[in-house]
Amino acid sequence: MMSMKKTVKYGLAASLSLAFALTASAQTISLSFQGRTSANSGPTDPLAATEVAGVLPVANWNNIDNHNGGNGETLASANNGESAPLVNSTGGATPVTLHFAGNDSWNNDAPPTVTTPNARMMNGLLKRQQAGTSGSFTFTNLADAQYDVYVYYSMNGDNVRMDLSDGNSTKTFYVIETHAFTDTSSFIEAKSTNPAGPYEVGNYSIFKSLPTYGGSTITINFKYISGADGNGISGAQIVRVGDAVGIPPAPSLVSSPSRGRYLVGDTPTLSGTIAGAAVNLQWFKNDVLIAGATSSTYTLPALTAADDGARFFLRGNNVSGTANTATAVITIGKLVLGSSVKREFFAGRTKADLEGDPTLVPTSVSYLPSFDMPVNTADNYATRASTIFIAPTTGNYVFFVNSDDASDLYVSTDATPANKVLVASELVWNPARNWVANDRRGGGPDLNENRSDVTLGTISMVAGKKYYMEALHVEGGGGDNLGATFKLATGADPVNGDASKLTGSVIEGLILDGNIVEFTTQPTPQTAQENRRAIFTTVTKASQVGGDIVPPTFYLWQSKASGAGSFTDIGGATKSSYTTPLLSVANNGTIYRLVASVIGFATNSTEVALTVIADTFAPLISGSGSVKNGAGAIEIGLGFDEELDAVTAAAAGNYQISKGTISSVRFHKYATTYGAVSLATTGIAAGDSVTVTVTGVKDLKGNTMPATTETLIVQPKLTRGRVGGTDYIDVLGEAADLWPTDAVAVDSDDSDYTLTGGGSADWGTYEELSFAYETIAGDFDKIVRVEHQDPTSQWARAGMMARAALDLDKTRANIEGGYVMSRNIQLRVNPTTQWNGDGANNAYEFIYRAADASSQYAGPGGGNPEYPNAWMRLQRVGQMFTGYRGNDGVTWTEVGTYTFFNDVDGTGFDGTMPTNVFVGLFYGPEFGNNGTKDGVGHSAHVRFHSYGDFGVIPATPAINSVTLAGGNVTITYSGGTLQSTTSLVGPIVWTDEGSTGTFTGPVTSAEKYFRVRK
Repeated sequence: MMSMKKTVKYGLAASLSLAFALTASAQTISLSFQGRTSANSGPTDPLAATEVAGVLPVANWNNIDNHNGGNGETLASANNGESAPLVNSTGGATPVTLHFAGNDSWNNDAPPTVTTPNARMMNGLLKRQQAGTSGSFTFTNLADAQYDVYVYYSMNGDNVRMDLSDGNSTKTFYVIETHAFTDTSSFIEAKSTNPAGPYEVGNYSIFKSLPTYGGSTITINFKYISGADGNGISGAQIVRVGDAVGIPPAPSLVSSPSRGRYLVGDTPTLSGTIAGAAVNLQWFKNDVLIAGATSSTYTLPALTAADDGARFFLRGNNVSGTANTATAVITIGKLVLGSSVKREFFAGRTKADLEGDPTLVPTSVSYLPSFDMPVNTADNYATRASTIFIAPTTGNYVFFVNSDDASDLYVSTDATPANKVLVASELVWNPARNWVANDRRGGGPDLNENRSDVTLGTISMVAGKKYYMEALHVEGGGGDNLGATFKLATGADPVNGDASKLTGSVIEGLILDGNIVEFTTQPTPQTAQENRRAIFTTVTKASQVGGDIVPPTFYLWQSKASGAGSFTDIGGATKSSYTTPLLSVANNGTIYRLVASVIGFATNSTEVALTVIADTFAPLISGSGSVKNGAGAIEIGLGFDEELDAVTAAAAGNYQISKGTISSVRFHKYATTYGAVSLATTGIAAGDSVTVTVTGVKDLKGNTMPATTETLIVQPKLTRGRVGGTDYIDVLGEAADLWPTDAVAVDSDDSDYTLTGGGSADWGTYEELSFAYETIAGDFDKIVRVEHQDPTSQWARAGMMARAALDLDKTRANIEGGYVMSRNIQLRVNPTTQWNGDGANNAYEFIYRAADASSQYAGPGGGNPEYPNAWMRLQRVGQMFTGYRGNDGVTWTEVGTYTFFNDVDGTGFDGTMPTNVFVGLFYGPEFGNNGTKDGVGHSAHVRFHSYGDFGVIPATPAINSVTLAGGNVTITYSGGTLQSTTSLVGPIVWTDEGSTGTFTGPVTSAEKYFRVRK
């Protein structure tokens, strides 16, 4: 999705020591990279010799035209070169020159006209693109001494993270570059040197007393980490501050080259880093020196079969010692035919670039098992996806393409790219797998250009013949995806949300061999009761023989009835674990297995059986908790172990409490795995011990609960409320004056919740959300797992939020009347499907609103939530908020960061977040994005589990091993209390066996069943 970009400008007053500046000025050399302007390919405005700029305010700046040359620079290529000898701040000649290395240039998004010397000095950029890679600049021919180096930086994008280090690796600054520098901006020094974070916002940093150690050079490296489309350096100042120092320390190892699996003819580049001053570098092959290989990287000549097993390492030495990298081994593989699609990724490129030059070298290449590209991976890139299509039958075909942003799909008349023909296009953007009703989300009529029978007609193909296919795709900002599929002209259209049919035996491509995947944990047989679910889990490990690349693993669960001859794919079951639908006795004896595959290799799990026991017994209470409502009254929540009859579950007469009074009962059908009930109460206070008695509640089979008690200590953590007003209009056209806003807690430590909500919007200047919140002062680090989100609109949103104010019951009319909704930041997930079965956005998002009341992306988001394990983590450190995603609550991927700052440059007030903020869980189904409101009504549900502080991650209940020895059984388990029962038929009585993690008991002839309960 193309998104609006907000220009955020940071500024803080800086105090300079004028006396120091005047003392140092005669020894200062200053340089300004000119980059390019946004209007043409020329450099930004140079500084005149008389103009004074910088934190050290001096004249005679050296203007470096890093993109085109022109001020005496010698360029090996754009943004790589050497300057003429530089002048100092008096205008005097020096022998010092500058070597610089980047791969892009631009300006920092300042207004078209900046007039002050500081703003013009900061305007041009030497850039580095491609995350994880570095640019550099080096002062040469320096006298042997110590120097302070001032490095200036800004970027043409928000929230750009950069690691800024000196060439000897004595210090690294972890910074977030400011976006733009105007005539009223000030210099902000970033000082953070802690690799654990947080990154600090600024536009300059100072390296103090860097020595040359007799080497006559000082280097500064700038490594691009994340944000926008690269990082940028605006300029630098260097000033001598001390005498030469003696012998440098011995070199130290920073990083080693990676081993790799390659083809004969490949020319891989090895890279290693050895830090230190005056270090001589040398590469070795099979312990023999490689003549001329004396830099940190070494590009091998074309590999031959004899290079299989060759060993390479980098050595660095100076007068104080030697350091070697680890050895990298080269393995020679071969190309094999497989069912694959080749994906070429081009950072910073456009579709037009690929069309204009088919020989462009991609940033990276990967192979996928179908024509479904990864979703929400990056911004500002182009993709070429290609494969050979093998027509499964003779007939007329229709091809479909789907993408965000635009794409073109080509099909050749044969197996060669030379004869490809444009057959379909996505002109604007659409959600992933939105194959039909292609409504061009950028606006415009429904022209269906994304299907070949509309743009070209049906395509005649012959069974078994091979046809080259290719898609060219461009991504700007926001969400991103690319996919293609097909059908016979006489067949039904694909259903939105369906996986691509361009997979398996109908596609073919050459791929590098060596990928493998294995099961480290096999699925186990499961026993479950009717009207409940069973869960099968596995763990796999993927690897590459002879290489460090971990190939992506793809999953597909299959099942077959007892005694059946073959397995059938289970639609949508593409995770490492599988949760069944509600079971019936007809499912008894079903056999399950998981097919795990990497490109070129697949393996099957153990085949395991499901036992289903008829439901002849009443529901049980699975847990309890509490929340407050907006008036401060306490509401007790009860969870159940199976689905309930709605009438008896909502009957107030079926519940009694030992203290206080029940004022109303609300049944939440989707609140836990099976359902929950909220009891609104009066006369209860936090800390009270309350026993709830439930009688007469039935399950779907009519089994009735006898008198059952649940005792809890009432300790409500969250308060429920409604952010926004009543804008939603339901499917009948009636105003939903009070769309349900609800939250129920169903866990004894108040970490498991369901939110119920309606509402039309969560974007721009307005949101309608259900919110369950607490007040937190200062820094926090919270986690939550989203187990389920009802399919509503494609942009439905559920997650964690921090708000400066609650904005309870504020309507769209209030906003139009001038009310401004508060600053907030949201980390959230979208559902996999919409209510009508169409595909939804199915991604993580990280969004902020500053005080100008406009929602903006705070990071790239990305990834697909793996319900029921869609983990999120929201962290606050001062004014910086960072979001993470994961699928296990242990390993985290950052999805973005945003720092709230007051704007002092006169263009507006962004606003800091107060010390006390409202933090908690929210849900906004965005019914306004469900055009027909099909099947929606007034409310929907989302289930949250494990809400709490990071570092206190609730373990998943699990039995880890069962062993027999000496007439005893030993069970190891984790995540809760081990329980046992002697029968799974009739009313089940579970007995606690302990919570130490290990149980040992004698083996008897009687059956005994075990579980772990959290």
